Amino acid sequence: MPRLRIPVLLALVVLIAPLSDALGFDGSRGGFILGFGGGYGQLARITKQNWSDANGQGVLTELVLGHGISDQWLVHYSGRQIWGSRKGIFYTAVFPSLAVTHFSRPKSPSIYQMGSLGLAAAGDVTLEGGGGGAEGPAGFVGIGYETTRHLGFELVGGVLTGATGTYGTVGLTVKVLAY
Repeated sequence: MPRLRIPVLLALVVLIAPLSDALGFDGSRGGFILGFGGGYGQLARITKQNWSDANGQGVLTELVLGHGISDQWLVHYSGRQIWGSRKGIFYTAVFPSLAVTHFSRPKSPSIYQMGSLGLAAAGDVTLEGGGGGAEGPAGFVGIGYETTRHLGFELVGGVLTGATGTYGTVGLTVKVLAY
């Protein structure tokens, strides 16, 4: 799955770029959007399967790339990743997804809601090839507040369903969104 990240990202850029306004980054949410987020994330097993390597917490990062249909509706790629270390083992949880965001107002300050569906993978990424892990479909919902143009705070929750069980994730991020 990590090997596909760059080709998928490039394909999204190629598909979205022709849809973007010629005057991108003009302060209007309509047109091309690019964003980054960072904060705290936690992943925990919900079902009682015997796999605890994915349980943990760490730094949550996010990449947003997409198109604003209007000043209130965005359709975008949302790539979230939790980075952590526990007992000397580096682990990560990756959540690439297609997301839709709705802002309650066309200009900031504004509350917004987000939902996304995609795939997910979680497990340790040691140099020896890693240990236990989970892969499968994932979904997120979130609520945020854009305090000023381009700057917001977001609380998200998600579920990953894999062959080894069901996992929940929660994150709190500061997000910078260029439009």
